Parts: sequence; structure tokens; C-alpha cells
Amino acid sequence: MYQTNRGYALCSLKRIQKVFSCQNRLNPINRSFSQNSWLYKQKLTVEEELVIPERHRKSKVPKTVEEVAKEYSKFYENYYGSTRWPQLFNSLKAPSRYSCLMNKYSSIDEKLSIPDSFKELNLEKFPFKSLDCFQISNDLGGYSFPRPEKNDSTGLLTHYLLDAGSVLATEALDVQPGEHILDMCASPGGKSLCILQRMGGIIGGHLTCNEPSATRRKTLGRVMAEYIPKNFGVEITITGEEGWKFLYFGLDRYDKVLVDAPCSSDRHILHDASELKLWTPSRTKNLAKRQFALLQSALKVVKPGGIIVYSTCTLSELENDEIIERTLKKSKVPFEVIHEDWSFGEKTKHGWICLPDTANGFGPLYFAKLKKLE
Repeated sequence: MYQTNRGYALCSLKRIQKVFSCQNRLNPINRSFSQNSWLYKQKLTVEEELVIPERHRKSKVPKTVEEVAKEYSKFYENYYGSTRWPQLFNSLKAPSRYSCLMNKYSSIDEKLSIPDSFKELNLEKFPFKSLDCFQISNDLGGYSFPRPEKNDSTGLLTHYLLDAGSVLATEALDVQPGEHILDMCASPGGKSLCILQRMGGIIGGHLTCNEPSATRRKTLGRVMAEYIPKNFGVEITITGEEGWKFLYFGLDRYDKVLVDAPCSSDRHILHDASELKLWTPSRTKNLAKRQFALLQSALKVVKPGGIIVYSTCTLSELENDEIIERTLKKSKVPFEVIHEDWSFGEKTKHGWICLPDTANGFGPLYFAKLKKLE
């Protein structure tokens, strides 16, 4: 009996050593210890799965793309209703529409310069306050605009293509020359370019473009180099911090903060079967935890009286209005929600959303505007 127990104990010890060996490979010693609650819970989930003996695990048959698509539709039909959802779903699967942001810094005198390749296009200008941004009035979606080209006199690219809803979110930020601004999740750089177009190269302004991913940070740096002159008056800093580490950015430091939070990116996953197959209802819940942490950080680093714009490109209420609702209830930093009407899209409880079925093919793009109280 003793020998049997001893053998069992040795077997258990080896199993435990094997588990810790797996954990060390998953979590190397040089990994940063600072973790937010969302990442910490993910780590615990992985560790709990490791200690479950293989024979006790339930085998799961992977769902087909069709099965996931049905579950996805049922999930969002609960939000948008059985009448609207089919139309919205079809518009999301249609080719994405792009607007064209003209780069005023590509010309020496910073005047609007329309490339020759645009002459045959039926251009329609958006009614933005201080940006030259166009759409093609008869555009059916896809890459209808010519590719960006270099201006002969400056070597900078002439235009940048992005969703018009993204431009609208930066419009809500109401950027003024000379301000200190933080773009907390900046890659690939389209919204940062919109911000810089409004800063006008006035000496004294400062834009911090933050992006934790090294790969995406390279893309961000390349975009800045291709569109912004080297002798630009605004100081541009590219950083690679996790947005929830607010102490790195400094308390009460920025006039404006843009939180373009990582999100479910519904239009992207509907256009990519491999991404759609990975979708689950819990995905949006997990992302919401991270987004809440990012918004809490933004409230700490913006100056009293400063503005925060929180934005996503998802349909999920959990990642949109409910983030603002939760922040209103739990934030220790006082703030108020600013309600405004915009040129296209529709009002939500706490913000504004552009959805492709009603916004001429643009979106989804949600944003809410907050003001930190004095």
C-alpha cells in the first residue's frame, strides 16, 4: 500500500513539475510583471486549463463558419432588432467605402492640390470644419480612389484613404493649434494624420502617438514619414506603452486624448472567414474590460477641462455606450458626457455611431465625447 501511494505521489510530482515547466515557457521571467486585471484573468484561465488532466477534458467539435455566422447574427439581432439587422448585416458584408483625406503638407504652400488622377472622379467634399476630405458620390465601395502618389516638390504623399467615420471622430476632438494631444492607440496612423492636419504646424504643439505593438508601430512611423514634413513645427513623439499604464504619460498632462480602442472590428471579421470562425460572444466581453481600463487611464492623463474622445469600430453595445455607462458609475475622476449632432450617422445614449446601412456605406464607427471636470 505504501509503495502504491509513493508511486502515485511521484507520478503527481512529475505532473506538477511538467505543468510548472509549461507555465515558465508561457510566462518567461523577463516578462513585465505589471498586468491589468483583464490580462491577469486571461493568465489564470490558461493556468487552470493546464492542470486539468487530459482524460477529464470534454472534446469540442469546432463550429463551422456557417454555424458561427448564425450565432453572430442572433447576438446582434438582439441589439438591432429583426427588422433592421438583415439590412445592416448585408451592408456590413458589402465592400467597405473609403473617404479621401487630402494631405495639405504635400504642397509647399499648404494649399489644396487635387492630383491629376482625380479629374475623372465625381468628387463630393465632406462638410468638415477644417479638413479637405472627399467621397465619390456614386461610389459603390472598394478601392475607388487612385493610390496615393508623391508630390514632386515635397516628396510627400498626396492623400490618405480611410473610413469617413474615423475622420468624424477626430472632428469631435476639436483640435486647436498649439495643443498637447495624445493618440493612445494610434496605428495605423489615419486618425493621427487627421489631428496633425488641424494642428497646422504651429510651433508649441505636441502630438504623442502611442502604439504598444512593435509591428504596428513601424507602420505608424512610416505613415508619419510619408505624410508629414521633417521640419514640421509640431513635435511628434511615437511611444510603445500599454495605454492603461497612465503613470507613464503623466497625470493631467494633455489638452485632448483620443482613445481609439482595440475592439471587435465587426466589418473586418465579416470579410475574413478565418477571423469570423474565432468569434464568440465572450470576445466582446473580454475586450470591454480592456477598453474600460484604457478610458480610465485617459481620464487621469487629460487636464481638468480637457476633452477625451473614445471610439471603436464595432457594433457591440458592450464596447460602446456600455463602456461610457460603466465609467459614469465607477470612475473616481469626475467628467461629463458632451452631446453633439454630426453631419452623418445617428445618436446613441451617450455618443454617436455611423452604421453602413444609414451612413452611405461608411462605418461602423462609434465615438463618445467626454470632458474632464475642473
